[in-house]
Amino acid sequence: MKSVHNISGSVSSIIDSISPDLQKELPLAAIFFNRGGTMNSIIIAPEDPDSETVTLAVDFASYAFSRKDWMAAYVDKVCAEGEAAKKPPRPSLRLIQGGLSANSGSLDLI
Repeated sequence: MKSVHNISGSVSSIIDSISPDLQKELPLAAIFFNRGGTMNSIIIAPEDPDSETVTLAVDFASYAFSRKDWMAAYVDKVCAEGEAAKKPPRPSLRLIQGGLSANSGSLDLI
């Protein structure tokens, strides 16, 4: 499995400076979306039993963002859902008894 610990040393050193008790409260991993369209990630707790699963999830996210065809399909889906949400719902009408009498032109109330 490919590791994606491609984060700057400054963030890693900040995490290392946090006390071990507080480090337990940190998430297992983080993905950063940077200006300029780049993405970085860090596995914060590589010794955690769930770190292999988290690493796989981070690798998948990185792979998914690199797939232009997946991004195009996702954008098309989101746009279609947005257009569907803009359409007003169809009214539901039901026939109720009453109105003018067919014989007299007067109102039938019973």
